[in-house]
Amino acid sequence: MDAEAMVMEAEKWTTVPQQHVCVESTDRQIKTIRPNSAVRSIYKASGCSDNPNHHVNYLEHVVVRITITHPRRGDLAIYLTSPSGTRSQLLANRLFDHSMEGFKNWEFMTIHCWGERAAGDWILEVYDTPSQLRNFKTPGKLKEWSLVFYGTSIQPYSPKNKFPKVERFRYSRVEDPTDDCGAEDYAGPCDPECSEVGCDGPGPEHCSDCLHYYYKLKNNTSILCTGCICPS
Repeated sequence: MDAEAMVMEAEKWTTVPQQHVCVESTDRQIKTIRPNSAVRSIYKASGCSDNPNHHVNYLEHVVVRITITHPRRGDLAIYLTSPSGTRSQLLANRLFDHSMEGFKNWEFMTIHCWGERAAGDWILEVYDTPSQLRNFKTPGKLKEWSLVFYGTSIQPYSPKNKFPKVERFRYSRVEDPTDDCGAEDYAGPCDPECSEVGCDGPGPEHCSDCLHYYYKLKNNTSILCTGCICPS
């Protein structure tokens, strides 16, 4: 692993804005879940836009809290669709889940909406695919559900949100005291190993500043090349 490269990346790292958590109001409209059919519920979310400390405009992940009663919860499949149209499967059918307890304030999570807007219409769909092992006389019910948004109020990837970076220093080549100070300035092309600072000759040893430095193990000793190339 290149420790120097990791340090340089850490010095210029840009952090994301502060994370906000928005808990939307609970939809308590009870809906019956009938066999071989689907229940569809739509919730218009604001992303807590009226509260600056909890406002989520851009999503990281979404938690859905659901309360459902059902004679065999393994027959249920649940999907969530975001305002941008991203559809996430929160729950799939489970052959060996025979529980009659349903889901009580159960939390499901999705990260498929990462970077999308929180505000808008969210669609919850509950599908009931009945098995032969259940009691068909007792239908399931969607009792309530709510959304919890995790994200930021401002765009985390915008250049406007960059924080001040630590100034990055690099070693330049050692000046040769025997250099002729009266020599004419070099006007030709620089070696590819030279940075944009320029050079005073065509070779990598003439770079005014190096684009890369190479470390080489020689006789069990780590050496730093003083020019932009290592001796062979």
